[in-house]
Amino acid sequence: MSTSFQSPTMGAVHVSETQFDEVKPLPYKPISADSHVTEPPNCYIDYIDPKWRDVAPHMIANEKGGAQFIVDGMEMKIGMGGLAAAGVDRKEIKLDTASFDEIHRGGWDPKARVAEQDMDGVGGEIVYPSVGMLICNHPDADYKTACFDAYNRWLQEYQGGAPDRIFGVGQTAVRSVEETIKDLERIREMGFWGVMMPCDPSTDFDYDDKRFDPVWQAAIDLKLPLSFHILTSQRDTGILGMGLPGPEKQTTEELIRTGQAGSVLWTIDSVQIQHLQEIAVKESRMKIPLLFGFDVVHGFKNVFPMPIGLAASWDPAMGERDQAIAAQEASVS
Repeated sequence: MSTSFQSPTMGAVHVSETQFDEVKPLPYKPISADSHVTEPPNCYIDYIDPKWRDVAPHMIANEKGGAQFIVDGMEMKIGMGGLAAAGVDRKEIKLDTASFDEIHRGGWDPKARVAEQDMDGVGGEIVYPSVGMLICNHPDADYKTACFDAYNRWLQEYQGGAPDRIFGVGQTAVRSVEETIKDLERIREMGFWGVMMPCDPSTDFDYDDKRFDPVWQAAIDLKLPLSFHILTSQRDTGILGMGLPGPEKQTTEELIRTGQAGSVLWTIDSVQIQHLQEIAVKESRMKIPLLFGFDVVHGFKNVFPMPIGLAASWDPAMGERDQAIAAQEASVS
């Protein structure tokens, strides 16, 4: 017999209400909307325009035997062990010591990918680049274009090995509006299902400029979804210390002013919050308000037991009272 508690204010159901529910398998296999490939050693070398071959991204084995991609013009070395860590116990992840033979073969072998999908109960995957994701931050737009064209050629073959299970997302460097539209048309002709757009275009104007309107219309006409993925902008890779161009030391105000911060945590000074918010909406390029957060899971001024402890007490009235007090104390007056 299960016991339930229906909150009069939140409509919440106590966890014990579902403890005896029958678990049934889904009548279909889900599709992963954000999976990634693991570019093989020949991805760029074999598929890039010959005039770029001498400087094409290539894989090396470091002094520890770990597979790493080297990208000309970028300081960072991309460890393949970190890119292909799905399903690996975090204690066993080898960021810079895993050899290429040790990582999931499904990252570049379509037959192995389908076998892994079957093992995971997945019906298909929308696949994004991994090394190519970081190349979005390369300062040379022409180099990026050569790399993305090479990646798209390789990806077409990879997707072709299981076209009903692997759904590729192509890449474009966005050097100009006109070229980007041609890239979208070519990506659709290659059979891909979407496009990864670098968060920073290679044009002199940004995506919010009306001159980009023809690109958006072309994507609509081609029924080609556009994706802006994390780590495709120097604004976030710089902050994460990934060896890409970015700020070394900046104040909170500078990070907000330059669009490199979207939220501020653990700040409770209302004067400071107002000051930072005004910078965001008046001085940053996109004028997007900041999110301010504070973890109030067990009280704000008064300290209460953790929610899991309150749940274990089987006293829902006490839990609701404690959380109401915490909410009132943490609210902005």
